Amino acid sequence: MHVALLFLFFVALPFIELILIIKAHRFFGGWLETLAVIIITGVVGAGLARAQGFRVWHDIQSTLRAGQLPARQLVEGVMILIAGALLITPGFLTDCGGFLLLIPACRRIIRTWLLLYFKNRLRDGRTRWSFHARWQSKKGKQFHSGDRINDDDVIDVMASEPDKDDPEGPHELR
Repeated sequence: MHVALLFLFFVALPFIELILIIKAHRFFGGWLETLAVIIITGVVGAGLARAQGFRVWHDIQSTLRAGQLPARQLVEGVMILIAGALLITPGFLTDCGGFLLLIPACRRIIRTWLLLYFKNRLRDGRTRWSFHARWQSKKGKQFHSGDRINDDDVIDVMASEPDKDDPEGPHELR
């Protein structure tokens, strides 16, 4: 399935865009007019994506200040980022997809669909989540999550607020 999606994205989509650009050339009467429409939709779309991106950024900040997890806002931000990428990609089909992602009601529908999709995949056991980490010991040895570690390679650290009255200022661990 992944190969089919890659084929659609890298081969079929540009081919369809090329056909649409040729048809637009016939509709608008010239290449200059067609190029102008492509550039205008890109500039207008990028401006709209930028404005909505800033709005979502402020929503994320206010949600974090309220002590809540901004999950919805992060998903919105990713969709707006994808919309911006689609809008600056030359073509009419990508512009349609980008403009659809800039409509809040469409984003809500897509977000709901994605949530149901991933919930069903997790429930059916078709999606597994894993976490992999890598770090380095004080001796320069590389570790990965799941590795067996000797006590000599571990440094226990407790985080605390820096002392504002310390004349040397905050200290950096190396």
